Amino acid sequence: MEDGRAAGGGSRIAVVGPVNMDLFIRGQAPADRADLVEWVGPSVVDLVVAGSVGYTVQVMARLGAEVALCSAVGDDAFGAHIRRTLEGQGLDCRRLETAHGETAIAIYVLLFGDPKRPMTYRLPGFEPWPDPPPLLADDPPPDLVHSGGLLHFPEMYHRGLAGVFAEARRRGIRTSIDPQFPLVETPAPWLPFLDDVLAEAEILLCDEGEARRIFATDEPATAIAAAHAAGPAMVAVKRGAEGSLLSDGERLVAQPAIPVPAGAVHESVGAGDAFDAGFLDALLRGADLVEAGRFATATAAVSLRGRGGAESIAGRAVVEAVVPEVPAPAVARR
Repeated sequence: MEDGRAAGGGSRIAVVGPVNMDLFIRGQAPADRADLVEWVGPSVVDLVVAGSVGYTVQVMARLGAEVALCSAVGDDAFGAHIRRTLEGQGLDCRRLETAHGETAIAIYVLLFGDPKRPMTYRLPGFEPWPDPPPLLADDPPPDLVHSGGLLHFPEMYHRGLAGVFAEARRRGIRTSIDPQFPLVETPAPWLPFLDDVLAEAEILLCDEGEARRIFATDEPATAIAAAHAAGPAMVAVKRGAEGSLLSDGERLVAQPAIPVPAGAVHESVGAGDAFDAGFLDALLRGADLVEAGRFATATAAVSLRGRGGAESIAGRAVVEAVVPEVPAPAVARR
């Protein structure tokens, strides 16, 4: 199609980043350590396809985008399951490599009242995605190149991603990144680990804690200004139950979250990834900053209803039905 849109009205998105399995253990265990070490009890166990971009790509596809994934899985049962699941959801997995080694897994032990922690993990036994990532070979090309999870993997810092982003921008393709966080304690600032990629990224998405540590500041507004100075023209800072802060350099939008009763939250893992997918999808469909923030807020709220960040998003209509519940934002000119 001449406007580059995928059949069905969605956009074409190429995504690079790690995928893995998430194992959720839900139940009620004693908080006292002495009791816990002797405890035996039942729990609910779920296994879902996830990762730094795993939920994001699934939500993008469920919102109607054509999604091409560039990542890697192991030559084990988990890797085969991830490929089968994502292909079954209509994702283009031609650039999902199968590498020798064990697929990564995150294990969420949700036995103590928190919907997200504690968590332990096993990293992949191979590089998390092909480098440089082959994202621009399709004809027609993608409308957006998105990356997630860069800061998890020091071995990928200052490699091929920045060059691919630069080439995408030369071709008029939009670029976005949610770098997330180092998996080991790392002093701020984190900016030196991804400055080359941020210089070529149009859109930065991160949570408030990540923003503070990337730019070594306790003030979200200062972090947003530093993010713009590093390259991105648009910044989205996710604040969990408090909503989000959005900036395009001219407007600062404080978007409240939809109030969700604690009893209605299945768990909050992946809600930020769903926000990313909703925000980017809306922008690619022509929404402005405020409209994209509202749609992203609704997407994140819907994600809280099911396992992980994608299960409860059965289609675009499910999210659109929730948009009227999004509180009005406060918009300030900068």
